[in-house]
Amino acid sequence: MPATRRVTRSQTQARRENAKNDEIHTIRVPVDLADLGSVLMPDNSHSHVDVPEDGYSGLPADATAFRTTGNTLLPDVTAALLNTVNPCQRRKIPDVAPRRKPYDRPPKGDPNHRSRSQQRNSMRNAIRLAEKKASEESAGPTGYRVSSQASIKFSKPVVIPLTNADASDLKASEGAYQSKSIKTVTDTTILTVEECHRRRYLEVGWNGRDTVVMVDQQSRVLAVLVGRPDDPGWENTLKEATKAMREAMDKLIFPCNKCQTIPHDKRCKDCKKGRGDYQAISVGLSLGNGTLVPGMLKQDPRNLAILLELVSNKHVRRLAGFANSCLAFYFPKLYRELAEMLDKLYDRDPSLQRLFPSLFPGATFNFGPQTVTLPHFDSKNKGNGIVSLCSLGDFDHLKGGHVVFLTLRLFIQFPSGSTILFPSAIIEHANTPIKPEETRMSFTQWMAGGLFRWVDYGFQLMGDCEKRNPTLYKQLQMGRKTAWDRALQSFSVYNELQKDHARCFPPKHQEYVE
Repeated sequence: MPATRRVTRSQTQARRENAKNDEIHTIRVPVDLADLGSVLMPDNSHSHVDVPEDGYSGLPADATAFRTTGNTLLPDVTAALLNTVNPCQRRKIPDVAPRRKPYDRPPKGDPNHRSRSQQRNSMRNAIRLAEKKASEESAGPTGYRVSSQASIKFSKPVVIPLTNADASDLKASEGAYQSKSIKTVTDTTILTVEECHRRRYLEVGWNGRDTVVMVDQQSRVLAVLVGRPDDPGWENTLKEATKAMREAMDKLIFPCNKCQTIPHDKRCKDCKKGRGDYQAISVGLSLGNGTLVPGMLKQDPRNLAILLELVSNKHVRRLAGFANSCLAFYFPKLYRELAEMLDKLYDRDPSLQRLFPSLFPGATFNFGPQTVTLPHFDSKNKGNGIVSLCSLGDFDHLKGGHVVFLTLRLFIQFPSGSTILFPSAIIEHANTPIKPEETRMSFTQWMAGGLFRWVDYGFQLMGDCEKRNPTLYKQLQMGRKTAWDRALQSFSVYNELQKDHARCFPPKHQEYVE
C-alpha cells in the first residue's frame, strides 16, 4: 500500500473555510469505514465523512464532494464507497426532509403562515381524528357515539304532531318482518301537485335544512325531515356524489325495472314499469325473492367494477354515514336492537360484509334521470325498519319532486341534497313529477326484513326451523300476532330521546366524530 500523507490541522481549517465560503452546508456523520470495506490508516479506525445537508438519497458521484479528517481516502476506496449503500442508511439514520430555512417561511401577514405551535397542534388533531375514525370503522354501527355537534343541531327541531296518525294503526305483517301489503305498487296514478290538492292532502313547506320531527298521537317519532349538516363542505359532497352517480349511469348496464334479476341491455317491452320510469340498481345484503340464505344482491358481471367504484366513493359514503347518524339519534332503541341482530349475522358468516359504515345493509341508487315513483310500499323491508332517502339532482322543489305520504295524507317539499327518514314498509309513499328539462336522482338505504327473520329463527328459514327446532318454531309462532305491538316499543317518544340515548349509547360512547 502506498504511503499516505497526514492532513495537518491548518490544512483542515483551510478546507473548512473554503467550504464555508462556497456556501456548502454539511453535517458530520461518524461512519465506520471498515464496515464499508475501506482501507484505513493503522493509527485510526474511524473517520468523519461530511454528507451534504440537502440530500440523504445516496453518495454523490463526484468524490471531491467528500472531505475527511484524520485519514485520506484512496482512489480505489472512493470507488468502493460509490458502489456501496448510503452511510446514513448503514448507520440507520432515517431519511428526513431538509430543514426549512427561516427565510422560506411565509411572512406573518400571509394567510399560509403558521407558527410552530400551530403546526404541532394541527398534526396532533389530525392524528387524533384519524384514530377516532379508525376506531369507529372497526366498531361498526354498535359503536355509534352521539356527537356534540349532532346534539346541538338536532336539539331544537320543529315538531309536527300528526293528530290523524297512530303508529299502532299502521300494521305490518305477522311477525313485523315485512309490510302487510303484498303488492308493491298500489296505484298507477301519477300524483301531481294538483292531484294532491284535489285529494286535500296537507302540503308541508320545507327548506331542506331545518330539522322537522313528525310524531303520532302518542308522541312517538314516526318520521324525520333531517335536512343536512351545518358544514360548508357539504355542498361539495353533494356535488361530487351527484357527479359520481351520473358517471356511473353512463357506464352501467341496467336491468329491467321490474325484473331486477334478469339483466337486459335494453328495457324489456313486455314488462311493466314497476315503481316508475327511471333507472335503478340495488346493492348490498338481502334475503328474499327466492334466495335461501342471506347474501349480496346479484349483479351483472359487467357492472361489478363500476358499482364497486361508486360505493367506494368517499362522498357517497359520507351520505351513508350521515343518514346512519341521524337514524341512531332519532331512533336509538330501534338502532340498538337491529344493530345487535345484524352483528350476530355478520359474526356467524364472515363472508357477509357491510356495504357502508352504516346500520343499513342495503342501498339503492336511483339514477333517474327523472326519479318519480308511483304510490307504493317497500313490501320487503322490515315492518318497523326505517329507510333513509337522500334527494339529488337539479329541480324546483316548490313545483315538483315532493315526497307524498298517502297514509298520512301529506305531501312534503323535498329539496335536493336533503335527507328524510321514515318507515317505508308501513307508510305508502310516492313522488310528484318534475319538469321535463329537470333531473332528479336519489340515494336510498334500507333493511330487508328477511335478514332479521333469519336470525330470529336460528339462522335458517322458517320451514327448516319447524323441522330442526320445533320448540323454537312454536315459541316464535305464538308471538307473531303480538309482534307488531312489541315492535312499536322500538319507536322512541320524542320527550324521552335523551334518556334513550343514555340507555342505548353508554357514556363511554358519547363522543362521535363524523
